[in-house]
Amino acid sequence: MKRWHSLFDGMSASLKYYLILTLIYGIVGSFAIPVISSVIRFDTLRSIRLFEITRLVLVFLIQLFPFVVLVSLAQRKLKHSGAVVASIISGVIIYSMTLFIPLSRITNQYAFNLLNLTLTSTDFVSQPIQLGLVMTLLSYQIVKLSISISKRRIPYGFTGFIDNDTWVILYTIILSVVIGYLVALGWPWMIMAFESIMRFIAQDITNPVNIFIYSMLEHILILLNLQSMLYSNFWFSTFGGSWINPAGTLILGDVNIWNAQIASGMIPAGVGRFMSGWYVIQMFMIPAVLWGIYFQFSDKFDTRRYRNMFIILTFASILIGFRLPFELFLVLAAPLLYIFYVLVSSMIFAVTSALSISLGPISFTQLNFLLPGNGLHTLLYLRDPILSERVWQLFAVGGVSFIIMAFITHNYYKSFAMDFITVGNKQKSVEHILLTMGGLDNIKMVHSTFSKVHLLAYDKTKVDFNRVTIYGVSRIIENKNGYILNFGGGSGMIRKEILQLLITQKQKELDLKSNES
Repeated sequence: MKRWHSLFDGMSASLKYYLILTLIYGIVGSFAIPVISSVIRFDTLRSIRLFEITRLVLVFLIQLFPFVVLVSLAQRKLKHSGAVVASIISGVIIYSMTLFIPLSRITNQYAFNLLNLTLTSTDFVSQPIQLGLVMTLLSYQIVKLSISISKRRIPYGFTGFIDNDTWVILYTIILSVVIGYLVALGWPWMIMAFESIMRFIAQDITNPVNIFIYSMLEHILILLNLQSMLYSNFWFSTFGGSWINPAGTLILGDVNIWNAQIASGMIPAGVGRFMSGWYVIQMFMIPAVLWGIYFQFSDKFDTRRYRNMFIILTFASILIGFRLPFELFLVLAAPLLYIFYVLVSSMIFAVTSALSISLGPISFTQLNFLLPGNGLHTLLYLRDPILSERVWQLFAVGGVSFIIMAFITHNYYKSFAMDFITVGNKQKSVEHILLTMGGLDNIKMVHSTFSKVHLLAYDKTKVDFNRVTIYGVSRIIENKNGYILNFGGGSGMIRKEILQLLITQKQKELDLKSNES
C-alpha cells in the first residue's frame, strides 16, 4: 500500500486538472439544457459558435488527461531533467504507432483525435487508437528504463560528446518505437476481449444481471480512461439496441433511441437503462462518500478550511456531476472503499433495470452536448407528469443508496482502512511512530485527515525519522506546524490509536498523583 499511496501523491495534481476541466465542461454544457437556456438565452450565431469552440477546447484538454498524468509522474518521481520531454515524446510515438493497426482487426470507432494525426488509408486505421492510461503506464516505464540505461553509459569513445539528457531522449525514441509497434500488434486483441464481454451483455440488455456486468465493466474502463469504448457501443451504436421511428429511420444506441423517442413526443420505453444509475451515483452516492471523507478531518481549523470546498463539490456532483475524476481519486485514496463503491453502484444499475426505472440524458444537438444524468436533467423531467414519476422513483433508490454508502464509508475509515486483511499493521505503524517521535511523552498533538496524520512534538531534537522506517508511510513532510505522515485511508485509525495511548497515559498520571496525595 505504500507504493499505492505514493502513486496518489504523484497523481494528485493531475486529478485536480481533470476535476476542474470536468466541472467547467459541465457548467458550459448546462447552458444547452432547456431549463437553463430558457432563462439565459444565447440566440446569436456568434454565441452558439463560442459555445462550440469552448466545447472543442475543453474536450481536447480532457482528452489530454493521460498525458497530464504522464508528465506529472515523470516530473515528481523520475527526478531527471529530461524526463518530462522524453515522456511526451514517448506518448506521441506510441500513439502514432497505432496507425499501423489494420482496419481488418479494428475500426476507426475507437480512434483518438490526437493533435489531428490523420492518415487516410483503406488498409489501416486513419487515426491513432485510444489507449488511455495504458499509454501513460508504458511511456512512464520506457522513460524510467531509458534513464537507468543512460546512467550506465561510459562517457568516452566516439559518442562521448552526447550528454546524458540527449541519450535519454534517444533511448526513449528507440524503445517507444519498439513498444509502440508491439502495442499495434497486441492492442486489437485487447479490444476484441472487451468487445466479447460487451457482446455478451448486449445479448439480453433487459436482464439485470447483464446490466450489473455492464456497470462492472464500466468501472474497469473508467480506471483505464477507456470508457468511451463502452459508451460508443452502448449509447450510440448497435449494442444499446435499435428502434425504427415513425418516419422509418433506424435509430441505434440507448441514448440515441431515448432522445429520438422524446423528440417524437413518445413515452420512452425500454431505453435509458444505461444512464439511470448515473443519476443515483452522482446525486446520492458520491455526496455520501464526500461527507464521509470530510468527517475524517479531526482538526477544527481543517474542518472550517475545507467545509466550503466540500459543500461546493456536493452541489457540483448533484447538479453537474464529476463521476469520472471522482472514481479515479477514490481508487487511489481508498482502494477497499472503492471496491464497496463499485459493488453498490453496480447493484444500483441492476436494481433500476429490474424495477424498470429508466431515465436517459438531456442532449441538445445544436451544440452537440451530452451530459450524463445529473440534477439539472431532473429539473426538466420533474416538469413532465409522466417522467416525473420515474424521477421520484430514482430519488427513492438514491435515498437508500445514500444511507448505505454513508454507512460503508463511516465504517471503512473507522475499522477497515487498516488490518482488514493482515492484522497487526496498525500496531506496527504506531510503534514505529513512537520510536521516531522520541516516545509517547514527546507527542504534543495528533490530528488526521482522510489520507494524512499530523504530529506535533514537544522537543524536535528528539525526533529522528532515520531510527526506523515507519510501516505504511509513503511520504513524510516537516513544516513549522510539525510533521505530516501520509498513511492513506488508515490515517484516522492511526490517530485514534495514538490518541488513546495519550489518554491512557494521562489517566495513569492522574491516578498516580491522586494516590500520592
